[in-house]
Amino acid sequence: MKKLTKVSALLVFASLFLISCQKEKLAFDEPKQNENITLKSQTFEDYVYLKDNVVIQKSQIDLENDNTTLIFDENSNNVYVFDNNEKVLQWANSQNTEFSNSVLKSLNKLVLLQNYIADNNIEEYYEQTGSTPKEYDVFFEDLFGIGGKSTINILQDYPNPSISGSVGAPVSYPKLSAINFNDKTSAVSIAVSALWLCKNNWYGGSKAFFGAFVNTYQNIAFDNVVSSVIKI
Repeated sequence: MKKLTKVSALLVFASLFLISCQKEKLAFDEPKQNENITLKSQTFEDYVYLKDNVVIQKSQIDLENDNTTLIFDENSNNVYVFDNNEKVLQWANSQNTEFSNSVLKSLNKLVLLQNYIADNNIEEYYEQTGSTPKEYDVFFEDLFGIGGKSTINILQDYPNPSISGSVGAPVSYPKLSAINFNDKTSAVSIAVSALWLCKNNWYGGSKAFFGAFVNTYQNIAFDNVVSSVIKI
């Protein structure tokens, strides 16, 4: 298993250790089928990709770089592109908005989870036993809380959601292959819970944050590469 790069201590500071008292069970469960959530409000399908305050083309984004992070702005079609987590920290501090602060807080939790998985060989343990250690489950639950399973986000397998097959994402999935949706995501509909989409299993690799509630993102740069998802 690849060792995940340790993130600068700058990311781990006291103000971001606000751990929810709620509990969320890591699950591979199939989502409920009787949900009636309306996911139509605003649709984002054409994006402006910004890296170091310069507009770049979608083709210039290096998703093979495990440190690449995309932040899809909650109020516009802007996508902020970073090649390391320290730059996300700098951006969040310069923006100092509720949105940027929530991104940074959730990124801090994601990094803590990545390091825990690497340090404790969680992926290998799961491959050998088909389950995760109780200690890991408690760690995960303390980081991300429970949220409501009635809150459905949708991953869609075509850029245009109106013609897509889809899968609900009411919980976090360390392996989307468990629900036959590995490398299929081409559009995302957000109900209430924000999402991190990650290129590798167990929340590793390059990643993208989607946080606009009741919005659909089409033709995303993360097309057909998502292997795991975390519901925030």
